[in-house]
Amino acid sequence: MALSCPTCKRNFSIYFAVNEQFAILYPTCLCTNYIAFKTVNIKKYTYFNPNCYHQIFLEYVLSPCLDIVKPQRTFTNIDPSSEIKERFLFYKKKYKINKEFNNITEITLFNLLNALESNYQFNQFDLEWLKNEMLYTIAASYYSKSFNRDFSLWSLIKACSCWRKAGFPDIGMQMIESVKSNDSKVMAAILTTRGGACKDLKDLNTAEKCAWEALKYRVSKYPYSLLGAIYYLRGSPEKGDEYFKKAFELGQSKKEQDRVIFKAYLTAGKSEKDEILKYLSTHNPKRHLSLIQNESFKQAA
Repeated sequence: MALSCPTCKRNFSIYFAVNEQFAILYPTCLCTNYIAFKTVNIKKYTYFNPNCYHQIFLEYVLSPCLDIVKPQRTFTNIDPSSEIKERFLFYKKKYKINKEFNNITEITLFNLLNALESNYQFNQFDLEWLKNEMLYTIAASYYSKSFNRDFSLWSLIKACSCWRKAGFPDIGMQMIESVKSNDSKVMAAILTTRGGACKDLKDLNTAEKCAWEALKYRVSKYPYSLLGAIYYLRGSPEKGDEYFKKAFELGQSKKEQDRVIFKAYLTAGKSEKDEILKYLSTHNPKRHLSLIQNESFKQAA
């Protein structure tokens, strides 16, 4: 099925995967306003309104029926044009993406990058997909644009968190370093996120100061978890576990704590790592074994 873009007059080609579970909307048109790559849950037949690309683009929902479109071509035969490829490579460089992707993931990612460039809002499904694919630089850029649009400090906090997860705590720190709020809950989150960035940058004294300041505004699991990680990084896991115990009492799961401790262990110095392993071998053999296995797996990967 082909349709013409009213802006640039190029044709859209709409293809559907033959497994009858996913539809791949693949337009050859390069007009930004009408690019509508999207993966949508479908049944055997899909109802499609060619006049509402943006609704599909933003909502992940097909519009009311104008045409009944049956599966026509397998997705594996779709080969993006060189012009689209060039744009995709430009996006990857701009958003610091160094991974390679399969065809379906590449199509979905290209769609989201076009949406980001066009200042469209992501839905929760989009954000979860980015998280699952560990594409934190894109999520960070999205939250940064959201902050510039609505001035929500939560968007800024999420942007900083994503930059940290992407391995760029310095960018996150620049965004949140001097931010303040009259809302105690928001201010506690700002200080905890700022402290996390300081921890990532190995400024442990400032990170600890931020954690204690955050607790003055609001007692929650997050500052205590941050303090636990700081003391693990300092090679004082026994002290760190005191704070993790408080975080657990405030709702942090053991699984979540395992992730925080594993990250702290990986980024700790050699002598600090030795202290962590020595302590855990006696006080928490299960976590000790998990650390060793996970580190070996990470090194092998």
